Amino acid sequence: MLTAADSTAPGCPRRRGVAAALLRSAPMRVLGTGVGLLLLVRAVNVPEAARRLADVSPGWVAAGVGLTGVSVLLGMVSWAVLLRGPGPCPGWPSLISLYLRALFAGQLLPGGVGGDAVRVVETGRRIGSGPALAAVVGGRLAGALGIALWGAFAALVMRDRLDARLGLMPAAVAASLALLVLVLLAGLLCSDTLVRRLGAGAGPVRRLLAAARPFTGTFDGYAHHPRLLAASLGSGVASWGFNLLALSTMAHAVGISTDPEVFALVIPISLLGTLAPFSVNGLGLREGILVGLLAHDGIGTTQAASVSLLVDLQMAPFAVAGAVIWGLGRRARRAADAALSPALVPEAA
Repeated sequence: MLTAADSTAPGCPRRRGVAAALLRSAPMRVLGTGVGLLLLVRAVNVPEAARRLADVSPGWVAAGVGLTGVSVLLGMVSWAVLLRGPGPCPGWPSLISLYLRALFAGQLLPGGVGGDAVRVVETGRRIGSGPALAAVVGGRLAGALGIALWGAFAALVMRDRLDARLGLMPAAVAASLALLVLVLLAGLLCSDTLVRRLGAGAGPVRRLLAAARPFTGTFDGYAHHPRLLAASLGSGVASWGFNLLALSTMAHAVGISTDPEVFALVIPISLLGTLAPFSVNGLGLREGILVGLLAHDGIGTTQAASVSLLVDLQMAPFAVAGAVIWGLGRRARRAADAALSPALVPEAA
């Protein structure tokens, strides 16, 4: 005889699937974003925040944009050195143009997946999708390592300002994340040997492993070029460091003296809001988390809201540059296609 639990069990996965689909639906994402923005507006003195933004110091803003530019350049290098590697690759001007276009695409989709897709597709046409994907994954790991290491450093430096009950836990968590990134990287560097051993069988598994060989083989190549790998990791760590300096400089633009260590702790937590399925790229939720964390550090909510808006606008100049490059490239391709099309010559009578 079926029990009540047995009778409802088959329906549970379906109900969970419906709930998950509802959370990811476009109306729910728009609703979640609207609620997040509404709560943020209710907690902040919007006119005062707008006045602070209107009174920003141009010098500090220019310095912040310059530091952000250095961060973007180093982030591009951490990906490009792996992409160029020992094989043929587009030149640096082409890579810079592609990176800016990908940065623009990354602002439109959560987590930067749009930018990653653009880079993989564009470079995959020249060097293959396996090496193109490996370079993007390697660059992402370098950035994640930078976030974790700077977070651990900040937690140690600010341990007297954090809640005494936390102790060394924030530093331990950040250090554990850094170790996890290194373990994952080590696994990828050794993955080609495992794939070759497992690929000796037959059937779908063999075909799947054969398809993965260009990806794992590229990481095997990285393992034989430690200087290349060190350059990528070092650039990724340095990129996040300059980004933290840029954020601190932007905060000074609205009259808030905030150390880079504060942003090293609060920004990674606020970025988790971009992963929420019930919001559009975490808009509203991300800013609310950042405002709450900065307020916990003793910054007024209105001041924190001003900083949050500057954080959102930090990448805007470079995303706009990417959009302009994208538009000019499409116009040039249309002009080239028009020039190559045969002219319409009227037939002789």
